[in-house]
Amino acid sequence: DMTLRSDVLRIVLDRDKPEEPTEVVAEGGVRIDKGTRQASGGRAVFNAAARTVTLSEQARLRDGPNEVAGERVIVFLAEERSVIEGGPERVRAVLHPPAEKTRDGR
Repeated sequence: DMTLRSDVLRIVLDRDKPEEPTEVVAEGGVRIDKGTRQASGGRAVFNAAARTVTLSEQARLRDGPNEVAGERVIVFLAEERSVIEGGPERVRAVLHPPAEKTRDGR
């Protein structure tokens, strides 16, 4: 399950299947939570056909202690992968590799 919060939310429905959104646009203080993962930005667009969420305006992804930020973040939902794009500022990343286990399993 995924939770989306924003100041404004606009949903575009398919004319042939009105129960299925084709696009969801969230603006203002956008935050998306899914398990330990969190995405935030000023704007997010969910594209149902492409199964993507594109965040912009100070876009940021967090997974536990790891964090990446850029001008734009594209999350490919079906593939569980993301692409972070820079703009006037470079992409920033803070990654914490998992601790290595010792030979006795600790």
